[in-house]
Amino acid sequence: MNKTNIFCDKAKAYISLLNVGAFLAIVTPFAYLLGLSFYQGGLYTFGVEADIFPLSTQYIYVNSYYALLFILSTCLSIIIGLWAETNWYSLLIILLTIVVGRTVQLVAKKNTNPCFKRIKSFLAQYYDHESMKPYLVVSGVVSFFSFLIYLLLGVTLCLWLPCYAAYSAGQGRAEKIIKDYRDHGCKTNQKAGLNRCTLVKDKDGKVLYEGVLVAISDKEIAIFNKDGSHIFAKQADFVLQRKLY
Repeated sequence: MNKTNIFCDKAKAYISLLNVGAFLAIVTPFAYLLGLSFYQGGLYTFGVEADIFPLSTQYIYVNSYYALLFILSTCLSIIIGLWAETNWYSLLIILLTIVVGRTVQLVAKKNTNPCFKRIKSFLAQYYDHESMKPYLVVSGVVSFFSFLIYLLLGVTLCLWLPCYAAYSAGQGRAEKIIKDYRDHGCKTNQKAGLNRCTLVKDKDGKVLYEGVLVAISDKEIAIFNKDGSHIFAKQADFVLQRKLY
């Protein structure tokens, strides 16, 4: 192996490492935003402020995993629903539209149609004219700034839409928990093995609160029951218990 091949192999390995680093640099904060949005959406549905119950970084990334699963399952259910309700004629029309559009694109690229040649020749003569140069300069400047605006809008949408989807997924999960509690109370199915609700007891064993545990921190506890959400200070002698079914 000569020096040129060794240099090329090292360059490829270096570029691969750069690609991995760039990928991680993009995915890591993106996953953090997803997990945080999912967590905040769930707490908001319970009527609890996320600032009262800060979440550690590792659990935020765990929430990002849950958010992705919830979003994918929701998208899958929507696709299955549309597939079940859509007739074959609509699918055939969509397929034909794609085929026709692709065919027109290939014909225009190969430039074999006389119609495309005439249009191209007319545009070339029009833009090569001396009197059009000032307008072309203005058009280029406007196009450049329009591109920047669309780029900013695109980046904003790419960042906002996933976070909004994760926030909505957190809300959906919390709404499901609230509905299950209102329909069935603290009891759950035997497969789960545990009662749905959490008991908060003092040092004497007296039950202070009973309901769905929403969040817990070093200082506060949030419980949801039939009266709504309750946030109270956490005492050192409190005991949290979940009964077996």
